[in-house]
Amino acid sequence: MNYGQNENLRVKNQIVKGLFKLLKKEKFSEISISKLIKTAGVARASYYRNFDSKEDILEFYFNNLRKDNIDEISSDEIVTLASAPDGAIKTFRIMYKKRKELKLLLDNNLGDYIYRLITEMVLEKAGDMPADSIERYKLYFFSGAMFSVLVNWINSGAKESPEEISKIALKYLQNGI
Repeated sequence: MNYGQNENLRVKNQIVKGLFKLLKKEKFSEISISKLIKTAGVARASYYRNFDSKEDILEFYFNNLRKDNIDEISSDEIVTLASAPDGAIKTFRIMYKKRKELKLLLDNNLGDYIYRLITEMVLEKAGDMPADSIERYKLYFFSGAMFSVLVNWINSGAKESPEEISKIALKYLQNGI
């Protein structure tokens, strides 16, 4: 990566940090671009060179989160969760590290970004099937179930360890409620 690309990435990450800092005090809908650039310590031109909207900032954040972590989880770990729960544990560990940011997004009714992240990770690792296959519903069922457990885990303070919550989620997926 050259200097310009590194600088662009640094500015983008500063803006992301500024957004999450503001989310601790204000609702997403009330955050103005002026407040955001002041909090992030960047110029207005830098903001608009990198993003068109606050939603673009979230897209950038989640794309990086997915890219940075997707390689940690193998396809086999997603597909064979019943016998190899490592994929679920790794996913919950990733989410645990980001729990404060995720909680801020959930508090602002922005959970659909989290749902999309989980679904994209599942589809990227286990979604090699025809689009018209009835089996694709397994992937959506799994990602929806994991999202629901994740949301409730985060909203209740993530008291259980990633290993414990993975075990609970997988038990329910295997045995039903």
